[in-house]
Amino acid sequence: MSKIFLRRHLFTYENTILDSIKAVEKVDHFLQFSNKLSLSSDLIIIYPDNGQFKIGREVVGHEQKTNLPEGIFIEDYSSEEIQTQKLKAHTAEEFDQLIQKVMDQNVYRMRFKSFSEFECDFLSTEK
Repeated sequence: MSKIFLRRHLFTYENTILDSIKAVEKVDHFLQFSNKLSLSSDLIIIYPDNGQFKIGREVVGHEQKTNLPEGIFIEDYSSEEIQTQKLKAHTAEEFDQLIQKVMDQNVYRMRFKSFSEFECDFLSTEK
């Protein structure tokens, strides 16, 4: 069990994880020209949200929500106790199976180094 602290997520809403590249390109394009926000890491961060996915990056800095381009959102997250599971997929089919498995387990967020190696965080049930 570990603790993650305050985070700021710049993202787009997508209906499938398969749209991750398109979403990250849109977020990265905005960050390239922003003088108020910058990446806090190069990981792709995905939060499931009621049948959709918030796909983007963790950032530092501050930007008014009204100054964001259409389709890009920013959200702050509070500190959480989590349990992390590291996963590797060797094929596209294996990747799909792993994603379905963690979604069935109510994953809190997913962090991708690449689409073959990623980590899933689950909210801790221990107190």
